[in-house]
This record gives sequence, C-alpha cells and structure tokens, in this order.
Amino acid sequence: MSPSRLYALSVLALAVCVTAPLARAGDLRITLPRRSKLTPVQRLNREGVEAVQKRHYDKAEALFYKAYLFDPSDPFTLNNLGYISELQGQLDRAQNFYKLAAENSARLVTAIVARLGKLMQNRLSANVIYTRKDDSYVTLEKRAELANVAQANLFVSIHANYSDYPSARGVETYFTNTYSSIKARAEEDRSEPSLQNVNWTDIDIRKKVRESRRLASSIQHSLYETLAAKNPGLPNRGVKEAQYVVLTGTSMPAVLAEISFVSSPTDENNLQSSSYRQRIAEALFQGIAHYEAESNRLAMASAPTKQVR
Repeated sequence: MSPSRLYALSVLALAVCVTAPLARAGDLRITLPRRSKLTPVQRLNREGVEAVQKRHYDKAEALFYKAYLFDPSDPFTLNNLGYISELQGQLDRAQNFYKLAAENSARLVTAIVARLGKLMQNRLSANVIYTRKDDSYVTLEKRAELANVAQANLFVSIHANYSDYPSARGVETYFTNTYSSIKARAEEDRSEPSLQNVNWTDIDIRKKVRESRRLASSIQHSLYETLAAKNPGLPNRGVKEAQYVVLTGTSMPAVLAEISFVSSPTDENNLQSSSYRQRIAEALFQGIAHYEAESNRLAMASAPTKQVR
C-alpha cells in the first residue's frame, strides 16, 4: 500500500469591508431567509425587512434587535442590524455588525471543512492538516507556510463569497499561474516576520500551475453538478485565475473554492441546512477524489514499461 498523501485544508473567512459612506437606501442589501415555516428569528427579520421597505427604520431596528435577543449569533440578524446602522449613518457600528455576521458565516464554512476532512480521512485514507479549525484568525501568509512546512500534496481553501448585490449566486473555483514570497510579503506589512520562505528553485512552477488548474476544474465540475441538481438557476461561475496569497505562496497544487454567496438570501438559507452543508462537503470530496484518480491514471500511463525478453 502506498503511503498516505497529505492534504492541507484552509478556511478562508468571509471578508466584509464597509467603506464609508455606503448608505444607499434604494439598494436593499439585507438578507432574508426563505422558508415555508419561519422561526421566530426569521419572522422578526422578515417583518424588519418589510419595515425597511416602507422606510420605517426605527421600527425595523426594533424588530432586528428582538431577533438579536432570540439568537445573538444569527448572521441574518447581524447583517440586517449592520444595514440599518449604515442607513442611520452609524458606520462604525455597522462595521461591527457586518464583522460579526462574517464571523458567524465563517463558522458554517468551518463546519463544511470539518466534514470534508472526515470524508478524505475515511474514504481516501488521507492525512489532513487544517490551517485552522475554528474562527480564530490566522494570517494568509501563515496558512501558506503551514502547508509548505508540512509538505502537503494539495492545498484546498474553502471560502464563502459575498457581494453587495443579493442576486449574486453561484460557485466558482480559483487557481493561480504565478508564485510569490510569503516571507517578503509578511515582512513588508510586518504581519509574520518569522515565516519560512519557499525555495522556488526546487519547485516545478509549470507543473504546479498545470495541476492546480486540473484540480480546480475537477472541484468546480463536482460542486456545480452536485449543487445545481437541487438549485434551479444556480450559476456556474467557472474556473478563474487569481493571485490570492494562499495560492501564490504555496509550493503544491492549490485552489480556492467559493462554495456559496452568503449575501444571497437563497444561498444563506441553504447554508443553514446541515444536509446542504454535507452536500457541499461531498461535492468537494468527489472533486478531489476524481482529481486523484485521474492523477494515478496519468502516472501509470506515463510510467516506463518493462520489456519482456
């Protein structure tokens, strides 16, 4: 039996940045879960949204705060409180609420990563390392270093997407065609001055790019096919290139998967479902497993054959 391969899984927390001033009352950037039977928190959020639409902002704020008292960690409520604070010109408070909403959404992604890790351990007999297993912050450079030091075979970063437009939906997967020094970058912004750098002269960059593209394509295909089956109209946003630190700073094939838009009421509602999170984990696993199977097939096909005399 061949030795187990090592995989690095990373949770890339949702980043929500509010740049002042954003107050655009006509642009209703608030999330509202859609279910046939609403929970008390969802009902209060729905009533709050209706109040905002009628420009009854004080009433909306009171309703959102009632929802907050029911569940202080609900990302819908936190996002809506951020929005109403923004409308009132209280940008610092809005930023705090948006940040809390992002952190709680990140916990949903962390749960998906944990499920994916178990699938890989159980079905691929893989060794899995996590750049983090909770919502504590780890710099992007440090996450890349963790994978490099461990000499992981693959690096997969899972991310929840965000847009100012609630209509934005879909899944997409990124890879990079370049590389960078995480140590130089960290020293430049003084975030992680003690990072170990990668000796890129020992890395076949062309192979890394080629394998990253193959891995991204496999994961994207699996994600879209699995989720679109029960999500009519879900866009396939495709495979894209980007120069994210976790992609450019890792020495092994690396991808970043955008699994949903938490700014979409539909996607956010889906993410609240344990079965939906399991479906995402299964889709990610199938994409990785297909990539591994294809890699083994290509390796066997290119291996020299012994001549029989």
